[in-house]
Amino acid sequence: MILNKNNFNLNKMKYIITFLLICFSTSLFSQVKLFRKTKDDFTGGLTISTSPYKKKFPKKKDRIDKQQLLNFSLAYMQPKAQDKGLYYVFVIFNANMDVGCFSEYDGKLMFLLSNGTVIECIQKSDTDCSDMPNGTFALFDEDVKTYAEMVGYTNENIELLLNNDIKKIRIYSTNGYYDFEMKDENKDIFKQHYEVIQNEM
Repeated sequence: MILNKNNFNLNKMKYIITFLLICFSTSLFSQVKLFRKTKDDFTGGLTISTSPYKKKFPKKKDRIDKQQLLNFSLAYMQPKAQDKGLYYVFVIFNANMDVGCFSEYDGKLMFLLSNGTVIECIQKSDTDCSDMPNGTFALFDEDVKTYAEMVGYTNENIELLLNNDIKKIRIYSTNGYYDFEMKDENKDIFKQHYEVIQNEM
């Protein structure tokens, strides 16, 4: 068989172009950015957080749900060098209307995963009653008391979030709850942010 050099180069070029297009389309959907990384010189504590926005200024297309109301980011907090760290979810509800308060006393966020599992997350931030409330939520519920339990439940829930798509997010306010259905490209939004933090470890 005679190998045509021109055909060989053309086929090789097609593979290269296809590979570049896949990489480019993946980066368009992801584009998760590091927001801040700080280390405490005294304790060795480490904080790493991602940005809820893909670029410097917020845009509506940054929002992760089909209703285009919710911004999402993730933070890792390790109090001391010898401690195991915890992950926290941060969300902004771009309601521009009265939706009640994200309450520090009984606020919570829930993930509905593709395998039917529901993960409940307790609010750890101060109460916010603005028209665009935001909140920080730990990856465990209110029944968890000790730090060791917090780490254990956090790790279990991370495994679930990394291995299953997110179908919906539910957030509770003092007015009730609000459901957000994920855009197809954001069903792995937790994994996208988690990988950025892992790369900074």
